[in-house]
Amino acid sequence: MSASRPTGTGWVHIPGKLMMIEIYGDQVVGTNPGHVIFKSPVSGVSTTTTTRRPRSSGSSGAKVSAKWRAIPGRLTRISKGRSGVWGVNRNGNIYKLNSNGRSWTRIRGKLVQVSSGSSVWGVNKHGHIYRYRG
Repeated sequence: MSASRPTGTGWVHIPGKLMMIEIYGDQVVGTNPGHVIFKSPVSGVSTTTTTRRPRSSGSSGAKVSAKWRAIPGRLTRISKGRSGVWGVNRNGNIYKLNSNGRSWTRIRGKLVQVSSGSSVWGVNKHGHIYRYRG
């Protein structure tokens, strides 16, 4: 499966537990139920050809690994795109991951959801939509 051939043949279970996941370029980011932030390089995920459906039980025979690393901070939502890694915490504070991949810059405003693509958009607790102009 690739961007030029966006079809696959099944699912491969990746070890770990996340409640939200995003992928862009060569990195996967996500948050777990405790709002801890993790990242893994896409090249750090290796699989064999055996697949299984999501939420199925039993062994699939797939040999899969991911090199998950915690990033400092806690977020309820995270997004990764051309504009970088952005997220919001449980208080609605907005953060952008710095280029060092370990620290965050707080961005003025309050949101419950943020989306990073060619630009950054967000939604506040009242459902109002915003686009970042920074």
